[in-house]
Amino acid sequence: MTTAITKKVALIMGVANQRSIALSCMESFLQKGDWDVILTVQNEKARVKVQKIIEQTKYNKNSSSNRNGKILGVDICDVSDQMSTEKFFRESLQDTLHNYNDDDDNNNNNNNSSNEHRNLQAVIHSLAFAPELKNPLIETTREAYLEAHEISAYSLIQVARESIPYLQHGNNGIENSSSSTSSSLTTLSYLGAGRAIPGYNVMGPAKASLESIVRGLALELGQHSDHPIRVNAVRAGPIPTVSSKGGITGFERMRQDVQIRAPLGNVTSSQVAATVYHVAAEACGMTGQTIEVDGGYSIVAGPSS
Repeated sequence: MTTAITKKVALIMGVANQRSIALSCMESFLQKGDWDVILTVQNEKARVKVQKIIEQTKYNKNSSSNRNGKILGVDICDVSDQMSTEKFFRESLQDTLHNYNDDDDNNNNNNNSSNEHRNLQAVIHSLAFAPELKNPLIETTREAYLEAHEISAYSLIQVARESIPYLQHGNNGIENSSSSTSSSLTTLSYLGAGRAIPGYNVMGPAKASLESIVRGLALELGQHSDHPIRVNAVRAGPIPTVSSKGGITGFERMRQDVQIRAPLGNVTSSQVAATVYHVAAEACGMTGQTIEVDGGYSIVAGPSS
């Protein structure tokens, strides 16, 4: 009897609307065909919005296409609330993974306990928020500074800790898995983590903290010899999401400067998502790295030509 190949599962955290980089990451995974995804949103209002977006795409659960992966669930996880985070990882995520039967299982009338092998192979952390973002850094309050770091940086530690039980067994039930295959945790960052960017203000230190956490977690989680977990960051160019356009002072000037100075000009969210997929799913020898996807803007110095 031929063993059914179980699709891999990616958890994509931080979908907010149709312009979210997280939504492009979802599409990048689903288009591969051998990945299914679980999405998280901050609250019920966001869940309703995201579910409406999904219903208008080819990825909705009623789609008859066999080429693409499926969206297994849209769950609430507010990383600023410890109870919400714990409830998601310890109840909602567990239930979603347990209850899911893929098409291969259904077509083969497989009634065994394969659900207990359902785990994650990738987690995408696309979570960031900074109150008082329009204030100059010198005017940032202690409360705003701490909140920006809690949501944009510390949340990666919290997500990693809660994800470990799912990621360390991420290849169970997957045909052709090998010891060289590793699960992954990938986060989204920006050039402002390492450079002073006008208008980026308190988010700069928060993203710098995030990238430092990536390196620390990569060291700690890569040392699990039985099943190492890779941790990386992708620095996206200035993508016109709802939060960036509305929150970052001078955002359009940032975009214009990239278009003029970067060798490839501005990048799209789908280009960023393609790199996120590669780092999360294919780059098995890479961990602790921060990858620039900004059209080459970060390599340029001196006056524009």
